[in-house]
Amino acid sequence: MRVEGVATPGLVGRVVTEADRFDRYRADTDGDGDLDTVDHPDFGRIELVFKNVLIEWRPFRALGFRAGLIPDAYIPAAEDAWTMRFVERVAAHRNGFMPNEADTGAAVFGDLPGGYGSYEAQVSNGEGYLRAEENRHKAGQARLTLRPFPGSAGAGGLRLTGAARYVTNDNPPGPDLDRRVSAVGLVSYDREGFRTDASVFGRWSYFREGGDPFVSRGASAYVSWLSQFSVGPFARYDIVDPNASQDHAEVSLWNSRIGADDVPADEDINHFIWAGLLFRPTPRFDAAIWYYGRFLDEQYQGGSSGGERIDPEQQAWAGMRLSF
Repeated sequence: MRVEGVATPGLVGRVVTEADRFDRYRADTDGDGDLDTVDHPDFGRIELVFKNVLIEWRPFRALGFRAGLIPDAYIPAAEDAWTMRFVERVAAHRNGFMPNEADTGAAVFGDLPGGYGSYEAQVSNGEGYLRAEENRHKAGQARLTLRPFPGSAGAGGLRLTGAARYVTNDNPPGPDLDRRVSAVGLVSYDREGFRTDASVFGRWSYFREGGDPFVSRGASAYVSWLSQFSVGPFARYDIVDPNASQDHAEVSLWNSRIGADDVPADEDINHFIWAGLLFRPTPRFDAAIWYYGRFLDEQYQGGSSGGERIDPEQQAWAGMRLSF
């Protein structure tokens, strides 16, 4: 739910809420190599949370300010290219490289002259919108989106986006962790029902004792096409190489949930696939059916399944989005 109030031209107050549902997850609970469905202790409970509570002042198209519980600098721009949040989140966010959709902080933003793109820079707590401030450390983030050919009929839909995030941290996974740097590059294009994008992203974790950083990296590609009847296929592929033994828990979430056997996650590769059929008769309504697959280039270590390859997870889904 989104509510806005306009005090004077250019000055906006905004409140956005989101319903978070506690869901099931998949884990190897008996060590037989198969992923079993596990209920969260609060499975089925829906919790309404505040996602954005902010004041925004934009005296010029090229310069605006917002403060409060503000949206992430990168994720909304990436979702403009992806357009199917109801199927899955954008790759850099889903895989933990740009982890916070919103956070408490302040931002400066604006459009580039001539329709050549936009920018945003922000400073925030680094805790996200579901947790309060935990320490004195902060996060900084910046994004730049370029439209090289804004007036072109053929190339006007080309966008180049780059974003970076810097956060100092003394939280787990270890007391010696000093800072993390995340970066993402996105190329997207859309024209007359055809959409595609490709992104690469990485995270570097630095420790106080020095030495080389621990590195996690990934990439994603997506394509969709809608016919004159507003229906068409789509497909997306993510590949992620997390250094999960030392990196952030959000990057290694799927490994931590396997659970029963000791699964290393240092040099493994994770593959994710979505493919299906999209129906979009109006910009305010989407419906889709799709296949989801998760494949891990990894074997169990120890336990009854030691040396065996982790079984893939494959599912069929249907979903819809309605805005009004």
